[in-house]
Amino acid sequence: MELLQTLAVIGREFPISLIGHVCQRPHPLALSRNEAGEGQSELERLLNELQLGEFIYEQPVSGDIEYIFKHALTQEVAYNSVLMERRQQLHERAGAALETLYAGSVEEHLAELAHHYGRSANPGKAVEYLTRAGQQALNRSAFAEAQAQLQHGLEWIKKLSDSPERDARQLELASTLAQVLLVTRGHSAPETRAAAERARDLAERSGNLAQLVVQLFGIWRSVNGSGDYSTAAGTSPSARAAPRALASPAMLKCS
Repeated sequence: MELLQTLAVIGREFPISLIGHVCQRPHPLALSRNEAGEGQSELERLLNELQLGEFIYEQPVSGDIEYIFKHALTQEVAYNSVLMERRQQLHERAGAALETLYAGSVEEHLAELAHHYGRSANPGKAVEYLTRAGQQALNRSAFAEAQAQLQHGLEWIKKLSDSPERDARQLELASTLAQVLLVTRGHSAPETRAAAERARDLAERSGNLAQLVVQLFGIWRSVNGSGDYSTAAGTSPSARAAPRALASPAMLKCS
């Protein structure tokens, strides 16, 4: 039962190399013998039992052995039977295993890493991978996926302690989300304007003038597109950003 629950947390499909990494961490299924061969045989025995019980089945892949749940409902029931604290631990172990196994090709596994760390108890890793996965999805024009990842990341950012690094990460998330909403909701949608205003406030607080101008332009375009021309005049990018730019250390050095 413990192995079935672990597999359910790993996902619908799981290569044996990933199972081995997760199960060899401090866990009831960890290898109890020093001989790696004997330990691997024990894991394979347990997997074979699950196959005989028709919970999972093996599917051929190149270079590794991979298993898949026979029914999605089986995975769902097993997953929901895992206590929250243990579920979070298993997700973090799965994320760490992915980082180890695919150290040279992490970019190909960002969505999986975001999935696992986003359900762990590690806010730093969650924010990192949700941001990267969201940006990758945006670059691939997978806008719904990008929006979900970035919004999840903004929820996680609240769990980080106040610091310049936290502000920079939050600005990155908010500004990328504004780009996504510009496509999915349109420049005049309230959600787009709210996201741009949030990014503007963060850019203003951190002194990031480049992002400040970008977000002010986004707000101006949103308000102008909605027909609120008097407000649009007050949110002109040049009107708000120029004084800050002129007072910046970089500009003072050039004067």
